[in-house]
Amino acid sequence: MNSEISLNNVSPIRARRFLKTLSDGIPPRDTLTSWLTVGQEELLSQFEEDLKAITDGQFRSLLILGNTGAGKSQLLITLQYSAMSKGFVTAYFSQDLQSKLAFNRPDQIYRRIIETMRFPDATNNAFSSLGQLLDAWVDKSLPKLRWTRRSMAIAYRLSEVGLLPEDVLNIHPRTRVALVGYIMASERQDEDAKLQFLSVLSGASISSSELIRIARSIELERRGFIGYTPNAYDTNYYFGQLRSIIFILRSVGYQGLVVLFDEVTAVIDLTLIRSRGKAYKVLDSLFFNDHAYHNFYSVFAYMPAFINQLRMDQARLGEGFLKKWEIIFRERTKEIIPLNTEHMRQLFERIIQLYCVCYSGAVGKSTVDEGYKLVTRCQQDGLTTRDFVRMTLNMLNDTFST
Repeated sequence: MNSEISLNNVSPIRARRFLKTLSDGIPPRDTLTSWLTVGQEELLSQFEEDLKAITDGQFRSLLILGNTGAGKSQLLITLQYSAMSKGFVTAYFSQDLQSKLAFNRPDQIYRRIIETMRFPDATNNAFSSLGQLLDAWVDKSLPKLRWTRRSMAIAYRLSEVGLLPEDVLNIHPRTRVALVGYIMASERQDEDAKLQFLSVLSGASISSSELIRIARSIELERRGFIGYTPNAYDTNYYFGQLRSIIFILRSVGYQGLVVLFDEVTAVIDLTLIRSRGKAYKVLDSLFFNDHAYHNFYSVFAYMPAFINQLRMDQARLGEGFLKKWEIIFRERTKEIIPLNTEHMRQLFERIIQLYCVCYSGAVGKSTVDEGYKLVTRCQQDGLTTRDFVRMTLNMLNDTFST
């Protein structure tokens, strides 16, 4: 997959920017990252196989195990570009405790998925936000609603024509109101109401009473209780709403949704065991598809420390996650394989090619020989891929600056 990327159309500016980001220790958000991914053919093959199953309407989860510096983040970005090239919408982000973004907070996880969604550039109707996606859905929906009363009956009509799930009653009432409200507000060109409904679908904590008020402002009456205002830990509400978003993605022509969760190990930094317990429950619901997803693929990158913490927490929590997850660890986990000498040489040669693009020239044999010596030293010392890349960049920077 990654070897198919050509450097013919890579400008010196792009190559220089890429290498600068890489030297800062950050995997660049660029397809060139896929080109630099070597030695992980088995994992990439598994991912490609899973994407085919997702296209057919199935659900998959994949765990990627790797130590610090093994290249987990770079690999996730490689997987993201692979999925986008095949018509999938993707979301990629890391856990961040400072902003309360961890698996014990499903509200934050949902919002971050929505915020980081990226749409394939290859499609004719590529979008850049949830709002644009919903606008395309509205454009498909309105012609089907010609004889439908402007009420919650819209949801049932859309389920009949394949623009909402058939089991429309299983869509949370708040989500149903927001979706129907978005259509009616769009039709009325009421931008204020439209933005409010969009906020609900984006995960904002608007109260149910406020949502009813907004609906009534566009003459959308909802009979009956629409549910309590969800709290930050309402997994069923937030991840249930995600199921509706995935269905809408499919209805406008995308293959499905691929979410790549980086730094899952950050769960161990949650101070309270109660918080870690909530995080384990959220992960459990995603591993085993408690929310009945179709066309959804979740990928989790973690380090061995995550399992060690889970093992210590298990007795105090009284939950059998470790035993329950044995099948996941056995059948749905791929470990990042340390690069061998051949792969390190291949990586070194590709980095050299990028430098040649930057400086419009070739490197001498002495530079290549020094690179191969570096490969040997890194193999002998057991250095990580990250260390090898950093040392390679330092060496080449010195070479090209003279």
